[in-house]
Amino acid sequence: AGKAEVRYNPETLQPSAIAMLIQDLGFGASVMENYNTGAGVLELDVKGMTSASCVHKIETTLMKVEGVQYSSVELATNKAHIQYDREVVGPRDIMKIIKDLGFEPIFVRRIDRKST
Repeated sequence: AGKAEVRYNPETLQPSAIAMLIQDLGFGASVMENYNTGAGVLELDVKGMTSASCVHKIETTLMKVEGVQYSSVELATNKAHIQYDREVVGPRDIMKIIKDLGFEPIFVRRIDRKST
């Protein structure tokens, strides 16, 4: 199954209307999440970490990614907390980076904060 992240102007078009347009083209579509500009906070479970060097590898790699503002990984709880700029990078990008490092990121939750 394919997934797409769609950026749109909420003043002219709503997510449900986008999904309906895609369905009209003959594809399955549903709205998975709302999009708000501003900072996002992502919480992940990370499987496969065995030592502090694993934590360091994930944190340092994420902090080199454009748009990642903060990264904290805890070995004892297997949790990662990442703050990022939604205009630059998204949750799927972050999870792919962690996976490419050899770990298994599991989505827990995402918190969006509107720009002020």
